[in-house]
Amino acid sequence: MDKNQEIKTASFSPKKIPAKSGVYLFLNQTGKAIYIGKAINLRHRLSSYFQGKIDLKTTQIINRADRVSFIITPSEFEALILEAKLIKEHQPKYNVCLKDDKRYLYIKITKEDFPQVGTARKTTSRAILFGPFPSAKTVRFILKQIRQIFPYRSCRQMPPNACLYQDLGLCPAPCVNNDQKNKKDYQQQIKAIKRLLSGQRQSLINQYQKEMSLAAKKTDYETANQVKQIYNGLIFLTQQRIDPGVFLAGLDLKDNHQDRLKSLEKMLSGYFDNLEHLTRIEAYDVANLAGQEATGSLVVFNQGQPDIRQYRQFKIKQASQPNDVKMIAETLSRRLKHPEWPYPKLIVVDGGKPQLSAVLTILKENNLDIPALGLAKKEETVIIKRGSYFRSINLDRQSPALLVLRAIRDEAHRFAQKYHHYLRKKTIQS
Repeated sequence: MDKNQEIKTASFSPKKIPAKSGVYLFLNQTGKAIYIGKAINLRHRLSSYFQGKIDLKTTQIINRADRVSFIITPSEFEALILEAKLIKEHQPKYNVCLKDDKRYLYIKITKEDFPQVGTARKTTSRAILFGPFPSAKTVRFILKQIRQIFPYRSCRQMPPNACLYQDLGLCPAPCVNNDQKNKKDYQQQIKAIKRLLSGQRQSLINQYQKEMSLAAKKTDYETANQVKQIYNGLIFLTQQRIDPGVFLAGLDLKDNHQDRLKSLEKMLSGYFDNLEHLTRIEAYDVANLAGQEATGSLVVFNQGQPDIRQYRQFKIKQASQPNDVKMIAETLSRRLKHPEWPYPKLIVVDGGKPQLSAVLTILKENNLDIPALGLAKKEETVIIKRGSYFRSINLDRQSPALLVLRAIRDEAHRFAQKYHHYLRKKTIQS
């Protein structure tokens, strides 16, 4: 996290503000914070305070502010956490009254053997609170991201039997798994959640990276893989990629994703006889620099949304020559050596006919009949093979079906590039 930077409000210039995520504080002449906010793009957000028509509250903030201080964060997720922490610490005048306004929400973790993680609108001695957060949608988003990395119990009272959340891998089901070992494991998960909500993401990343390396050295590959899933999830939170909709009141993201998914299913049903409900979509991409430090990525969307616990990275083993087609083939081949991973209902590959042909060849070699398509970046053209012919489909750029495909394709690209850059940096430093 970068240190605070300040500029005088009287000489505000957008050029002085980075176009990055972070938190901003309007300060009066004595240096006291009078308003604190977060932004996906600090330059764009702060510029809005000094341009065009502004409301009465904003006018009062600008008139009483002497300077604005901003802190750049590695990700939007950390901006959300930091904003809540600073609001609690400074109690700014122009942030809505935290104690009385019902819009403000806390994340709570109860004080039990198997703590519940949920939300609260007022303090209680029976739980530890994190916040306050000025948006309920922000809270739900944060909890959803955390739960994919560290599954937790959300029910207020323990049910007699395990529920759907256990089947989805989002709860360790302490209602039925309540022996001492599971109790200890669960409490370790809760400690990690507390650290994450306290802004200690980087120390958690360092911890799990060490645990992953130690397990690998001991050839305990099962443990190393479990830890790697957590590590990948934490790395995921550092990416500048949160849907701006989480900040827009009244937008139901779940319904939005489901509508897009249904649109994709409808579009593809005319091309694939064996297309089922697209509960699981996998996307593949590769990254390399002239064949060096080549990586392959597998990302998974469940119900139209990223399932970061199931992302996988592959360090390409073949000869160091730039050949994306062979690298895609190697990535998919190695993925299919893990039958314990659920097979997808659809495969998306970043590329056109050559990349799709490689995928279809590997599927045929493994006697798998899984629908697959390519998505070429330049024109965002969907490539599908029908019989012995390839068909190019050009959808409207704002088509809900294309938005889903672009989202998972772009995520596969980002994940492959992330690992590739990590390997390059490691090689340079060694």
